[in-house]
Amino acid sequence: MKNLKFIILIIITIFINSCDEEEIVNQGYTTYNLKFLEKLENKNSKEKHKIIETIEVKIDILTDEVLFDDEKLTLLENVKNKETGEISFGLVLKSENLEKSYRTDKRVPEIETRRGFFFYDGCFIAGAFYYYAGTDIWFLFVPASPTAQVISNDCGPWA
Repeated sequence: MKNLKFIILIIITIFINSCDEEEIVNQGYTTYNLKFLEKLENKNSKEKHKIIETIEVKIDILTDEVLFDDEKLTLLENVKNKETGEISFGLVLKSENLEKSYRTDKRVPEIETRRGFFFYDGCFIAGAFYYYAGTDIWFLFVPASPTAQVISNDCGPWA
């Protein structure tokens, strides 16, 4: 019986010491590489977009806390759904200029758009955020396409 306890103690010690602290900490995050694209106007080229920025974003698996380079990105509304407990938020480049500004009617305020990513159900979805001119509050997100998520990650029910 003493030999069995000794063997179990050795096995447990081996498993505990097989991971260093850095490996244990890294297991709690999912890493995403967000690629911000710019549409190319050259119709003769096979490439339709060029990458203007690639930024690594980490999401804490347990708390859905987002860690990112806040010098380059702006975090838009970190919201938790009361019913499902899911976290959702948006990320846009700080340096990106507003793409479009238009007014359809003088009674309606100008609308501006910014390209970015919306995080929902464990997945980043590429698309455009719509703003009223002169504000930092977005009122609408439109995905770039039905399959606009970051393909390299597990993206909820769409993967």
